[in-house]
Amino acid sequence: MALILLYFMVSWLPTLLKQNGVDLSEANLITSLFLFAGTIGAGAMSYFADRVANKAKLLCVVLAAAGLFTILIGLFHDNKVVMIGLVFATGMCVIGGQLTLNAFSSNFYPAHCRATGAGWALGVGRFGSILGPLFGSLFIAMQMPVSQIFILSAIPAILAALFISQVRAPKAKAETYQWTATIKDGSAL
Repeated sequence: MALILLYFMVSWLPTLLKQNGVDLSEANLITSLFLFAGTIGAGAMSYFADRVANKAKLLCVVLAAAGLFTILIGLFHDNKVVMIGLVFATGMCVIGGQLTLNAFSSNFYPAHCRATGAGWALGVGRFGSILGPLFGSLFIAMQMPVSQIFILSAIPAILAALFISQVRAPKAKAETYQWTATIKDGSAL
């Protein structure tokens, strides 16, 4: 869900800003700022994720904040300074939250299949890279106002926060594997 908002923003933010009267070069710089903020957000989220016991609550708050900041971009898109600050905050939350979500989801798989589980989670998440730009193109084709497009684009982040709020920490299991090597006669080392 968070990837829908991420790819929507990366794909359509310059176009929406240009529709709002921002120069194309400035729109591209603001989109780059969104991505730069994601780098800062990823660092901040990794710092907090290592120090917070309940990572689900942390992700809930960050993804809900991403949705809120996206809605605020729609509401304050006419004020360039405020909008730039909101784009920065959205980038921190969306990208930082998504990268932390990848690490968070791997905790739900047993060690012997963790790579496969994480790979599937990442693979399914890639539908967001299709749906985000698709939704953006549909909204623009419908000639929706910029404010409505941003408000609607916040829905996936808010849904992600709601879904994650229902996640319970996996029960700690003592995973014990006994590895033995055999020699030619079949006896264990």
